Amino acid sequence: MYAIPSLGLEENDRLEPSAQLQNVGSFDTLVLFPTTVVFWRRSREQSVKHRCPLIDSSVGIFLESTIQVDTLHTLALGVSKSFAHFAVWLCIDANIFALPARFSNAELHSMTCLRLKADLGIFYNQVKTSGDHSLSELGEFTFEMLGPRDSATTLRMKGAETEGFLRFLAEYVLPRHVGSLPNGHLVLAAAQALLGIRRAYAGDGWRLTHRAFQKLVDTFHRYSHISQTLGIPEQPKHHLWMHMTLRTLEPKKYVPICVVCVILCVSLFYE
Repeated sequence: MYAIPSLGLEENDRLEPSAQLQNVGSFDTLVLFPTTVVFWRRSREQSVKHRCPLIDSSVGIFLESTIQVDTLHTLALGVSKSFAHFAVWLCIDANIFALPARFSNAELHSMTCLRLKADLGIFYNQVKTSGDHSLSELGEFTFEMLGPRDSATTLRMKGAETEGFLRFLAEYVLPRHVGSLPNGHLVLAAAQALLGIRRAYAGDGWRLTHRAFQKLVDTFHRYSHISQTLGIPEQPKHHLWMHMTLRTLEPKKYVPICVVCVILCVSLFYE
């Protein structure tokens, strides 16, 4: 369409369905005025191409009261994933398996990940033998999956796989090699803190007790101090974790709208 500056419309703005105009084809036949219509600014669109119809205050769904920070995207795909990336690189740099000095850096990186993969298989078998079948197993683990040292977001693991890998680090790898790692006792404490957070959420039912809530707050502060001491790179999801922790004193209000939707919707509304 053409630009209409007097109405605040730019060239190529697109008419979108809305509560008062569900069929954009009926725009030219409107007989009731005034009628509120919605236009989409295509010049500012990125990955989102249309308004999200779920976000509508008239039906009680709006950002401030409905969308919550969830443990999957905040912890499993955020804080825990960042820690796992940091811990594996720490194991590589410390050469925890005492690989020969004749190996090049590339060979050392690959061989360490292969040894971790072998230990991961042993750990999975031990857990299943104990009767615990809750772990989501990581079928492959290579150095290419780990990604660069300075980019934790490139670690290629799904949420459930990350939680199982965190347990592997906290219960198997780090206790065995704590003496070989710089500040190994702090690295192990950080892993155990993250694992304790997950167990606190999983083991206290729908409503957290005040005692469980206090444990979550204490553990959050403990991990935050340790991560600053170790220099673990922080991400925006560390900040989301703080808000999620403070909100758990009330009944958990997880909804099937993930934090990814929050980011997309917020960027949409601000544009």
